[in-house]
Amino acid sequence: MSSSAVQTSFESEGSELSIYTKYLVEGIKTGAADTDNNGKISADELHQYVSEKVHEESPAMTPQFAPVKEGYRIYLASSPQDDPKLQYRRKVQEILQINNGDIDFLNRFLLEELCKRYGISDEEAKAIESEEMAPYILFRNKLKRYEEIFSQAVEKSFPFTENIRETLLEIQLLLGLRDEDVADIEERFLPESQESNSEVFAVAKAIEISLQNDEIELLSDKNVDYTKLRDFLANGEWKEADMETGRCMLKVAGQEEQGYLEEEDIENFPCTDLRTIDQLWVKYSNGKFGFSVQKKIYHSLGGTKEYDGQIWEKFGEQVGWRKGDKWLRYDELTWVKDTSLHCMGHFPVFGRRLCSLISRAETCRL
Repeated sequence: MSSSAVQTSFESEGSELSIYTKYLVEGIKTGAADTDNNGKISADELHQYVSEKVHEESPAMTPQFAPVKEGYRIYLASSPQDDPKLQYRRKVQEILQINNGDIDFLNRFLLEELCKRYGISDEEAKAIESEEMAPYILFRNKLKRYEEIFSQAVEKSFPFTENIRETLLEIQLLLGLRDEDVADIEERFLPESQESNSEVFAVAKAIEISLQNDEIELLSDKNVDYTKLRDFLANGEWKEADMETGRCMLKVAGQEEQGYLEEEDIENFPCTDLRTIDQLWVKYSNGKFGFSVQKKIYHSLGGTKEYDGQIWEKFGEQVGWRKGDKWLRYDELTWVKDTSLHCMGHFPVFGRRLCSLISRAETCRL
């Protein structure tokens, strides 16, 4: 398969063939897929060759080949072992892989000497080099296209709403680019005072990685039992976990009877308890939920302790509490178990006093 079950296959620019098929034909035709130089091209060798070429052009694609997984070796064609052009092609491939698609001046001299040794004409050498450089050039063109789109989006629509971010991600995937491919572009074009969504994700992911192999101690300065919250989160029962979070916070503040937190309750909320709640959400959502994640998003929009209606609406759009001009009801939020279907920072759900809670999270160094 030219891609995994959750990915999209693409046609190569300027070709009627898919990217995978184009390099499959090339690998057999040129003999370049004979990676062990035994004069025969096996199915797994061909798949490995094509996968590497596809990755050079569209890094987000990860072709799959079932027989390779099962350990079979099926020979498909013979290859010209001693063909000088094949030897030259392999050296070009090696140089391009080391130099990220470029041929520096020293390797240019090396290739010229190889042409003399193998009796390869300038035209033949240029044709081979052009074929091997093609995926790198296409990849750079895709990066350039994304850069043009992203720079215009920043100029016209920053700070981004959730809809704009989703559209940019769709464009990124259509171009076959990974997050790491576009990270530098986003960092260069986003205003210095703002943090990109990818940075928010990176911080959240770093926190999650630091927690995922550690058992979180259910610490509380008010003797609150967080066992139920942990179990709900571990099972992906987000609604139950969100409601349990509210119950625990009211109990910590001694406001169970009143049923809501005062500003003073939030300002004096014990850091130990706030940290326990946050760490549990971060751990069991793989870094996607939690007060610390919401804090990063809120600050990226310019939010402070003081309530600002426009920033609050943008925050609502970012975390998926607001769609269009409408704030969603509690039962309209996304409660499915699969975190890939949620916006970053979707939980826990908190009202406008989240501004104050984020300030408290800052003080507690979440």
